[in-house]
Amino acid sequence: MLPFLAQGACQAIEDAGALAAHLRQPDGLARYEALRGPRVERVLAAVRDSAEALHLPDGSRQRERDRRLATTGLSDQDWLYSYRTRWEPSDADPDHRAVPDADAGAAAPRPSGMAC
Repeated sequence: MLPFLAQGACQAIEDAGALAAHLRQPDGLARYEALRGPRVERVLAAVRDSAEALHLPDGSRQRERDRRLATTGLSDQDWLYSYRTRWEPSDADPDHRAVPDADAGAAAPRPSGMAC
C-alpha cells in the first residue's frame, strides 16, 4: 500500500484482527475476504486519489485542491479515520465475527476494540 494516507500499519492491524477472529471457523478465509475486501478496495482507491491530489504541479488544479481543503478540511475522510471494528463476541454476534460497528461515513460509537 502506498504511503499517501498513512494506512499501511492501520490496515495491517485491522487485517490481523479480522483474520484472527475468522481463522477458527471452517469458512474463515472466505468470511475474512468478504469482510475486508470492500474496505481495503476503498482504502486503496483513496490512496491512489491522494497520490495524485497531493502531488499536483503548480496551477489551477492545485489551487482548487487547496481551496477545498481550506473549506472542508479532511471531513471527506471521516469514513477512513472514524472506522471502528468490534472483535469481541456479543449477543448480536455470537459467532465472534469481526464486523464494522458503523457504516462508512456514519459517526461510530467507540466501543472497546481495535481502531486506527
